[in-house]
Amino acid sequence: MKKKIIITGTGITVILVAAAIVFFIQNMKTEQLSKQYNVTEAYVKEKKAELKDWDTVQNSLIREKYAFTEDEANKLYAQGYLAEDMQRAQQMGADTGVDKMKILKERGISPKLKDWDTVIKKLKLDVRSNAERYGLSKQEIQDFEGRGYTAAEVTNIALLIKNYKMKVEDINKELKAGKTIDRISAEQLKLMLGQGG
Repeated sequence: MKKKIIITGTGITVILVAAAIVFFIQNMKTEQLSKQYNVTEAYVKEKKAELKDWDTVQNSLIREKYAFTEDEANKLYAQGYLAEDMQRAQQMGADTGVDKMKILKERGISPKLKDWDTVIKKLKLDVRSNAERYGLSKQEIQDFEGRGYTAAEVTNIALLIKNYKMKVEDINKELKAGKTIDRISAEQLKLMLGQGG
């Protein structure tokens, strides 16, 4: 005897709403990363198809945009730039969106180096992390990192505060209940769409 599964109109509606939410979130992330790293949305979609995981996609885009290639690093080192200054310029570029070469050139070549505070002031760099810019304190960032969340995950947690006006306490409750950051985001988006529609 074969059992037939009957999907009701309500069931189909739930499935379609869930699919629409996933599609909307995927498009939001694609658009966000496209703007943040100044690449096309098609390129972000290709990366997502290749790498599968959003954190891996974001880390790949960070490396592409802010890391010196081995060849670039060797040439810069030969010109007198210090390896540790290149690393710091890369990190500051990733944190601020300012071109790494602009930062490195402002720092200068050894032995005529400007101190980092002077570089930061001259270029008017906001050296806070994205997570701080989006609403997490340094202590909250350290707490999440201490619990094993990656920098990209902490940024996504901070985006819950920025995009959905969530409180850290509420996010912690959801995470302790076993929800993923993506699931919390999807639920918040669903609530937002439900209130707006």
